Formats: sequence, C-alpha cells, structure tokens
Amino acid sequence: MNPVDSKYLEEMKAKGIYDYFVFLGGYGLFYVTADNRILCPECANNNPELCRDETDKQWNIVAYAVHWEGKTLECDNCSKIIESEYGDPEEEEEEVQ
Repeated sequence: MNPVDSKYLEEMKAKGIYDYFVFLGGYGLFYVTADNRILCPECANNNPELCRDETDKQWNIVAYAVHWEGKTLECDNCSKIIESEYGDPEEEEEEVQ
C-alpha cells in the first residue's frame, strides 16, 4: 500500500464523502480502518459519521489505497469483492503451467 495523503483523507472525512476512484487513471479505491478492516467506498459513504469517529476502531478510516495486484479483497461490512487492478500474479502462473 502506498503512503496515504493524510491531508486529502482528512478532507474526505470532513466532507463525509469518500471517493470511489483515484482522479488519474480511474483506479478503484478501498479504505482501511484503525483495526485493519477493509471497507468499500459504498460502505464508507453510507456511514460517514462512523468513519470519522476516532473512538470506533472498526469504522474509523485511517488509510485508503488502490488494490494494485493480488488476491481479491472483501469489504468487512458488506462482503463486496474488491478486485485488484492488475489481477493476481500467482493465479496467472498457475494458468500457464
């Protein structure tokens, strides 16, 4: 995961609106809570008060990122599958063999 632009994260939290995609390239985002749970943008946007509540570690968003490659992730709230942008390299190796 790349370093988070904390100023931009604070702006999203203050507005209560969490981006679905990065501006350049349109890559999908996911959010990470204080207790390392994963949230999809829809769950973050449906629960903005919880996502900025620093006392609630299962909801308080502390980071966001693009899931560049690897196995799929799953939103810990709604179970939505978050696909990686470039697939799973291990899965591709198995197909070649």
